Amino acid sequence: MDLRQIEALVAVATLGSFRSAANRLNLTQPAISTRIASLEAELGEALFLRDCRPVLLTDRAKQILPFAEQILDLAQHVKPSQASSARRSVEKLRIGTNSSLVTAWLPELCGQMVEAMPNVTIEFEVGASHRLKDRMMNGALDVCLMHAPEDIPGVRRELLCEIETVWAAQPGVVRGNVMSISDLTKHLLVTWGSEAHTFHIIAAAMRAIGQWPLAHISTNYADIIINTIKRVPSIGTLQKDSIRRELGSGELVEIKCDLVFPAYKIYACHSLTRSGKLVRNCVDLAIEFCRSAQWHQGYPTGGPGAIERIGFVD
Repeated sequence: MDLRQIEALVAVATLGSFRSAANRLNLTQPAISTRIASLEAELGEALFLRDCRPVLLTDRAKQILPFAEQILDLAQHVKPSQASSARRSVEKLRIGTNSSLVTAWLPELCGQMVEAMPNVTIEFEVGASHRLKDRMMNGALDVCLMHAPEDIPGVRRELLCEIETVWAAQPGVVRGNVMSISDLTKHLLVTWGSEAHTFHIIAAAMRAIGQWPLAHISTNYADIIINTIKRVPSIGTLQKDSIRRELGSGELVEIKCDLVFPAYKIYACHSLTRSGKLVRNCVDLAIEFCRSAQWHQGYPTGGPGAIERIGFVD
């Protein structure tokens, strides 16, 4: 068993397709098939059910996949650096992130990345977490800084921070800046789109009091929520860090409500088949930034950098 076979195993298991795995690893499909076939020959049993779409893992493959991911992850850490090459070409780093982070602390983190990696072009893509995950798994993104509520096979997740979601409005919109769930029906609500967990919490609460569907504005972009509640008498749901300046200046106020939201964990995520030095530097910078950021109020158990990978525990 060699590293190339392990890499092919993880890629096919993660993407569910020999063709997609070949594209991810910049190989031909026959090359991937050969690597898997040779691994199966060494083990003496099949690893994939090839007649299914997507291909399915056999019980034996499910058993060894976590160890294969661990081996591949460790191999990326000991791979020789190419940074000593006499001629350095400009590298490209493609980062996916949620809109709420763009308005919170991403610009500051970006500044630190540019300073630490001067020979790197950084491209940001903003979107919902499930769409970013798909883009990352298809090889279109190198790293995702996002809310990732579940384990993703073949992906390394490292905890960055937790973010608090609050209700906010212009001063004077809500008397005393305190309201009940039923009071929400008296105001225009501006919140995250139907793909967001926050949206479903609000919908469930409104159904419980017989007030759903309810007229509202929804979007996947934090800037739209912020600018709407700043200009139109309304109440919005936002990550508190994304409006810390507006709260500090008094332009917006936090509204206390019976309907509260859980803290959302933000992770640095990357595929185990794309875990080179550039990706590692990006993740380390994000972890260090979140560890040192003065605006952050605390970390969950494990703190920034806690690793979560499917199949084994560090």
